[in-house]
Amino acid sequence: ELVIKTGQSLLISCWRHYAKLLRLEDNTVYWNFMDMLGEYLGAMQ
Repeated sequence: ELVIKTGQSLLISCWRHYAKLLRLEDNTVYWNFMDMLGEYLGAMQ
């Protein structure tokens, strides 16, 4: 279980950095990405 939580934390951290880059380029892409991220994390739980 610790490995899963560590993996999720790492994945979320990477996605946050990626999302920051997306936000700099295009707000629409950023919000679509955040919606997809929310759905993905919800499915993991």
